[in-house]
Amino acid sequence: MSKKDARAKQKTFKEKSLDLLHRYAYAETIVIVFLYLSIGYMINPEDIVMIDKDAPYLLMLLALITLFHGFENGVLALTIVTIGMWFDYDPFPYISFLVALVMTMLFSEFHRYWTRQIHKLKLETEYKTRKISEISRAFYTLKISHDQLEKNYVIKPMSIRNSLEYILQKETQVDEDASVENKIDRHAKDFLELLQKSFNLQNAQLICLDVLRHEPSDDVEYFKRHAKLIDKHPSNDTTLADLFKEDLVDQALSKRRAVYISDESGNPSFANAEDVKYLAVIPSYFEEKLLGILLVKELPFMAFNKENLTAVAILLDYFLIEMNNKAYLLEKDYLPFVKEKEFAVEFARLKYIYDTYQVNTASIVLKIQSKLQARRLYELIVKILRSLDMVTFIESKDSYNILIMLVLNDRAAAEGFLNRFRANLKTKEDQEFEVMYFDMHTIDEMNEYIQKEYTYVTAT
Repeated sequence: MSKKDARAKQKTFKEKSLDLLHRYAYAETIVIVFLYLSIGYMINPEDIVMIDKDAPYLLMLLALITLFHGFENGVLALTIVTIGMWFDYDPFPYISFLVALVMTMLFSEFHRYWTRQIHKLKLETEYKTRKISEISRAFYTLKISHDQLEKNYVIKPMSIRNSLEYILQKETQVDEDASVENKIDRHAKDFLELLQKSFNLQNAQLICLDVLRHEPSDDVEYFKRHAKLIDKHPSNDTTLADLFKEDLVDQALSKRRAVYISDESGNPSFANAEDVKYLAVIPSYFEEKLLGILLVKELPFMAFNKENLTAVAILLDYFLIEMNNKAYLLEKDYLPFVKEKEFAVEFARLKYIYDTYQVNTASIVLKIQSKLQARRLYELIVKILRSLDMVTFIESKDSYNILIMLVLNDRAAAEGFLNRFRANLKTKEDQEFEVMYFDMHTIDEMNEYIQKEYTYVTAT
């Protein structure tokens, strides 16, 4: 088995069989129909479609094909059967043909409906799984920060998460600095310096994509072609091609997880590190796409343990995901007035889901004249929101806006949320605000409304 095949995700026999059937659906349909007609001919040459039998064999055949493959295959099967009926039956059995046609259309509607429902549920599951993964990373990052503060609160009062946020905030300064040509390199080197200070990681290299030019992909060969090597101490004797030939790097890509020099029990150890160039190789994946690879060359004996390596892996994921989010917004910034990057990124992802699968996400914009009232309403909304839903605060020229995003929900759910929100308002003053609902196909109108002046008139 080649290295490329070894990296491919292994499928079960059932999954491979289903993929094969769907790939050659038309050929399978033709074979099954001709087999059915052949059996009918052997039983009774004058009734090859078996429409005169006690059981509705033709409808069973059409149900099997149409419910599994859909409308196109059902029509193909019915067309072949109709040709057989035309030449074998005299007169032509119009009633049987019309019943078969109507039932094929009915079966195809069931197939379309259930396929759409299954796809929608699969999409929601993938989205929620990704959100759980992001929340888990953020939680673990916070835990690492807490542990580091306990150990070094006198020497290093700043948490690791704050350090990461500081690095990302420097992007604005670097972008405005025309003298800096390799902005990605600058941020990556700052990240390597952070790892050195926090984990005593004395020598490491980072292989990553230039996210401003190349989008992440699940294809390892694509990553190899467009990746770049970032090293605080560059040397001419090391090339990317040589690094990808390293055994530890190949293992990390094959297993899609961090690998390191270990002892017999699987714990990190220097016992087998005499002739090894790297102590650990940590790849970073997000949504099955390879973002980057961290190669650890030098690490003190006391710092070479599972806890530190896991912490470095989490921070690597966090850093590279944030870098990709930044680049993602440069290409797809649908909400120019929203300052919260996380909110804007999630909105862009949901817009992609809507464009691709027509799964809508409803939004609510509350427009308030008083900043104090707006803050009060914002805090109440944060308390009653579901875990996946998001809210952000936007200040416009003459008013204050609260943008609520109800993930993968329609307008009916938005109206239900607003009714629940109004029920929690205690004063008449708090109920005085403008409100409008928006969908993914009315983003331009939503941006226009956010910039609109406050025009609420109290009902008498």
